Amino acid sequence: MCCVVQNLLEEGMRRLNEITRDRSKYQEILIKLVTQALYQLMEKEVVIRCRQQDEALLQPEQINKAVAAYRQTTKLDCVVILDKSNYLPPEICGGIEASAQKGKIKVNNTLEKRLQQIYSQVSYPLPISELVLLSCISLSLLNIPGISYYKHCVPR
Repeated sequence: MCCVVQNLLEEGMRRLNEITRDRSKYQEILIKLVTQALYQLMEKEVVIRCRQQDEALLQPEQINKAVAAYRQTTKLDCVVILDKSNYLPPEICGGIEASAQKGKIKVNNTLEKRLQQIYSQVSYPLPISELVLLSCISLSLLNIPGISYYKHCVPR
């Protein structure tokens, strides 16, 4: 991996840690991640895992916001269950993991995975500035469910 890209990835990880410190903004991101997972799974019952320290941010009234958005768009009903016995590791930056059909289908919407998705889509050679890429990463994290904002930012 190019050293510039590696440096940007490390900076992205630092910024992800900063995002989770703003609890209200992070709660909005979590709900958007849950909503996106519902769209990806399109199942009647979905189990959500989060870090134990994030459990308070995913209370039923918050999860219901994600379900309502999903229901409004798809006209499908869904039950979301927060798994309180099998948390994501505390050392990850945050985000959620969703599963359906007793774990047979999974969506990894952790913040680290989202950052990896962004970086895996960067094309070479890299004629982009660090500021532009970092701005696009921030936009894509805050404008979930889409993660393709960088495509509009990266010169081709």
